[in-house]
Amino acid sequence: MPHRRGASRSALWETSMREQVFTIMAVKNLCRQEQEDWWAAIVSDKVASSALFSLREDQKTFENWALLAAWPGHDMNVVYGQAGERLAYFWTANRLGHGAFFHFNFLSAGLPWKMQMAAYVLQVLKVAGYQCLAGLIPACRRHVLAFALACGAKIMGRWPGVIYMAKRNEFVDGLLLQLVLKGD
Repeated sequence: MPHRRGASRSALWETSMREQVFTIMAVKNLCRQEQEDWWAAIVSDKVASSALFSLREDQKTFENWALLAAWPGHDMNVVYGQAGERLAYFWTANRLGHGAFFHFNFLSAGLPWKMQMAAYVLQVLKVAGYQCLAGLIPACRRHVLAFALACGAKIMGRWPGVIYMAKRNEFVDGLLLQLVLKGD
């Protein structure tokens, strides 16, 4: 879908997704109750809450999540299914030119569609002008690495002891990943 001058990014995303099974909404455009409901879904979901590995229990609060969603330079979004079910969330941060740091996380309900959802989200980001995404994951999370590699990411390096795992109370190695969004 070509970029229309003057169209907001959220309108582009809505247009891109309207014909698909998924709907993407910016967290900042959700009412507070819906934001709180998303947070409750994330912390109660076994799959989604595992992505909060660097937070101590006292840091896992709606207020901290809402602060992250509103942080300048962050663009946090949620993914709904066709029936309105909560499936995933993602954000970009620290955009520099056509690249940004990227994080994508599923709720259990979204796992059956993870590859299809990832393809849609990456297409939406490409339409929004992103050409390259970077991410940092714990090296010990092999299932996350397998998913990222299946999406086309490449391992750019390994940083010893860069990621804090709160439950283990230790620092683990991180893998720096890069994903180049290719043209059609």
